[in-house]
Amino acid sequence: MSLRRKISVGAIVATAVAGLTATSAAPAAADTVRGVYNCVPLGVVMYQDTFDITITAPATATPGQTVTVQVTVAQTEPTTVAIAAGRYQAVAGVEISGAGAASTSVTLTHTDIPIGTPPWTSGSTQVTLPTEGTATYKLGRYNTTSPHRIYCVPANQSSVPVAATTRVS
Repeated sequence: MSLRRKISVGAIVATAVAGLTATSAAPAAADTVRGVYNCVPLGVVMYQDTFDITITAPATATPGQTVTVQVTVAQTEPTTVAIAAGRYQAVAGVEISGAGAASTSVTLTHTDIPIGTPPWTSGSTQVTLPTEGTATYKLGRYNTTSPHRIYCVPANQSSVPVAATTRVS
């Protein structure tokens, strides 16, 4: 194949790929926010903890559409020991306001966490957005279920900001 023909074929492929990219679904809307929580381990005095929270949801949806919501909750301090995959499990409550007014729970776990990395848990769930408008997502309760039970709730209504939004139209 001649050089000119190779360049022409390359240009056609690049144009086709660009066209496919332009027609793909709307990108996900995500932001990492910091939330302050009151936490109570079983049999121990309450303490405050701060988490970095990332919620990923589609930027747009249509009324009645079921969407996937990804949640990651991370400690703000790095671990001093390696943590094997699945060692910690948690359940997070996601509060959805506006077009998807509801609450849902997400089961969270993690892969290996090396020394020096903030411990985190992650998981996803699906929700249906029933009406037009803007759906906002924020983390509600956050409870570890293994190896220790620790119950955490937002310190106050303003201590956990909205982490993602979806425009439903």
